[in-house]
Amino acid sequence: MTEKLYITDTDVRTALSNLTRQLYRKQSNFSYVAGIARGGLIPATMLSHYMGLPLLTVNYSRLDAKMSNDQADDAVAGIVRLLNKGERVLLVDDICDEGHTMNDLCDAIERLSPEMAGQLKTFVLVHNEACKTFTPDFSGIDINKEENPSWIVFPWENWWE
Repeated sequence: MTEKLYITDTDVRTALSNLTRQLYRKQSNFSYVAGIARGGLIPATMLSHYMGLPLLTVNYSRLDAKMSNDQADDAVAGIVRLLNKGERVLLVDDICDEGHTMNDLCDAIERLSPEMAGQLKTFVLVHNEACKTFTPDFSGIDINKEENPSWIVFPWENWWE
């Protein structure tokens, strides 16, 4: 049985606080925060409120269903329209475990708007440093699943326990 690593509410708040300090130091002026459904919506909503920015929802999941390039393109169409207008978007997810979700979505943005893809930055609460598929621009908690192959549990995944 795989060991579980529980991420606490305090861990989430600390990771988001650290991110906002990093963004402030880099003078990153985003126009929108985009959360990937399901797990990315919670930290994206928290950032949206704190930063006073509109929240976008990206409906795409490699875990729930194998999705095609067309579905990835559809999921990011709104982001691409904003990027093409010169807006800057922060794409948020809860975890970059194997990196497929973020990789698929960023590839779709690059395909649809190669000249504006640099206006997009990515943030994940938990980044598996052993992942070779995708490296986010920002991460809150870095782990290495090759060294500690734990199942990550977020506070919103077990609130009833």
